[in-house]
Amino acid sequence: MKKREIEKFTQSYIYRDNGKCFFVSTGYRSTHIEAAGGEVWYFETYAWEWDKDTKKRGERVADNSGALTEKAALKQHFEVCELLHATGEFKD
Repeated sequence: MKKREIEKFTQSYIYRDNGKCFFVSTGYRSTHIEAAGGEVWYFETYAWEWDKDTKKRGERVADNSGALTEKAALKQHFEVCELLHATGEFKD
């Protein structure tokens, strides 16, 4: 994957039967960690409440970041999606 400041990787919208909606986004980004020898690239996954009428994000409800490979990033992304769909909340 080409390295840039932040790169979109995947996004999902979760619509629950009770009308609650969520927006889940996973991006590829860098951070500087001195102990790791400088720049480190990783995938971050966040989720927010989603207003399907205004198409705007609300409160952030999940942070499941830290994957180092695309395969692990998909796993962390869909873990958030599955839990939000099943329970309406994400707990680490």
